Amino acid sequence: MGSIRLRLLVSLLAVLCVVLGWVSWSAYAIARYSLELRQKGVREMLQARYESAEQRVREQFDEKLLRDAHTLAGLARFQWRWPRLRLFSLGALTAILNQGAYASIPLHLGAEAHTPLAFRVQWMLAPEVELPEELLPGDESEWYFQFALINGDVLQTSPNLVEPWRLPSQVRDNLRLLEAYFDTVEGSGQEPLRRVTVRVPASRWRLFWRERWSSERAGLVNPPRGRPGQVPPRGERPADGAKPPRPLGTPATPPSPPPFVDQAAPQLLVSVARSLAPLQAEMEQLAQQRDQHLQQGEEESRAALRAFGWILLLTNLGTFVVAGLVGWLVLRRQMKPLEAIAEAVSRVSEKSFALPIQDDKVPAELVPVVEKLRQTLGSLQQAFEREKRAVADISHDLRTPITALLTTLEVALRRPRSPEEYRQILQNCQHLAEQLRHLAERVLALARLDAGVDQIRKEWFSLPALVEDCLRTVEPLAQPREVQLHSQVDVNFCYTDAAKLRDILLNLLDNAVYYNHAGGSVWVRATQENGQVCLEVSDTGVGMTPEVQARIFQRFYRADPSREPANGRAGLGLAIVHGYVTMLGGAIEVESQPGHGSTFRVKLPQPAPCPTEAFAAS
Repeated sequence: MGSIRLRLLVSLLAVLCVVLGWVSWSAYAIARYSLELRQKGVREMLQARYESAEQRVREQFDEKLLRDAHTLAGLARFQWRWPRLRLFSLGALTAILNQGAYASIPLHLGAEAHTPLAFRVQWMLAPEVELPEELLPGDESEWYFQFALINGDVLQTSPNLVEPWRLPSQVRDNLRLLEAYFDTVEGSGQEPLRRVTVRVPASRWRLFWRERWSSERAGLVNPPRGRPGQVPPRGERPADGAKPPRPLGTPATPPSPPPFVDQAAPQLLVSVARSLAPLQAEMEQLAQQRDQHLQQGEEESRAALRAFGWILLLTNLGTFVVAGLVGWLVLRRQMKPLEAIAEAVSRVSEKSFALPIQDDKVPAELVPVVEKLRQTLGSLQQAFEREKRAVADISHDLRTPITALLTTLEVALRRPRSPEEYRQILQNCQHLAEQLRHLAERVLALARLDAGVDQIRKEWFSLPALVEDCLRTVEPLAQPREVQLHSQVDVNFCYTDAAKLRDILLNLLDNAVYYNHAGGSVWVRATQENGQVCLEVSDTGVGMTPEVQARIFQRFYRADPSREPANGRAGLGLAIVHGYVTMLGGAIEVESQPGHGSTFRVKLPQPAPCPTEAFAAS
């Protein structure tokens, strides 16, 4: 077994490792969850920024497209009012009234002609509109345009437009003045185009002739050199409560016509379209920026999580090492009381069994240990003292018969004697030798009990026969004292070690006869109850005090030492009885009163009863 200090330190470090692991895992899980929430918020923020930028780019694209449409419409109106298109008179047009009847209707086509018929005639006379290149908005190859009447007839298209656009009648009828309608169409190369259609008046206002109108009154946004008007800054966002973005293919909210716009003038539809490739390219660029920012955020989150994990690992390792060093020092300091106890125990010797340690310096947890040590040392001191007394008693008990034997032999050798005298001397020597043999056997029995080498041989036997045999053996000792021996055995068979039970009964009967009065009686009773055989040996002798009863099973204890030396009794019989009963798994009790005799009760456990036939057959 290793050091207690080392085991305590290992246990402490194991508990600390478990606690730190749990805390670290919890902290790491919380940090990961927090970073995931943060990354989710960043993802939502970037997505919101992307959607806002996408909306802004689409709106800017639509605004630019709408500006191009207004610019183109302004140029067309400008060409419509140019003096070279003026016709001062056109004879007369004939209209069929009915069969065979004609009427001449004079028609004036001039600067102030606003009738649809005049408008149509002038378009027929001038089928193309002359658009100055310096006034066109941007590269003409990048955009498409078309002029059409309200009824859908196409008047003019851009050279790069392969097929004219046919607007649905529902769109043409529902489109109001100055209202823009956005949708997506396919170009010549199957490329998607973003188109805007605006319904505008076919002429300028009544006071217009050759004057240069301001771009604000003319509906143009910076018409010179085709430059688009001022747009909101790129980073500017719509204010809170702004209207949601306009879906593709829906009309824009029509502005209120200025008061100087002639709403009674003939109207036409101006359609302008541009390729969505630049818009898609810009959208892809915004998406790439969004993805780059997302990837960068995820990498930063993973890097932060890894850094936090390394910090936790290094912190745990540092804590583990510091805890090990500090724990070793603390345990070394806290183990000093144990070292003091060990030092005190080392001072115990055969001369002094006291534990030299102060109680106030012993921790509360070690007080029971110190008490047990003191009890053990006390028991050892008593055992040591008993052993010393036993050696002294054995020496005394051996010396008495040996001295008597030597004295008898010495007296016999002093002079010649007759054969009868020598016979008497030899009989005395034989008696003394019997006492020595009896004492040696008892000492040997105790030694075998202490060594634990004495074996138990249990078997079924007849208990009445064993009791009768023990009574016949003790009868020669009872006759000189006129002690009556009686038995009452209610148990036929017993399962135990018959030899040891015989020794137990002989020792108890010997004491009952020896400490009995002249003319007294001894009873041996045997009963069975609760799976046990109960043997009682009662006498009518001198009895015992409670003090004597508490010590009668101690070795070499004699209640009346003055009577023992002459009879060869060493006080070992009841000690052997107690040892045998304990070996057989039973218990022994004693009841006694001074002057009223004593009763020894032995209880031995029994298995299931053995059938009589089976025992007889064996």
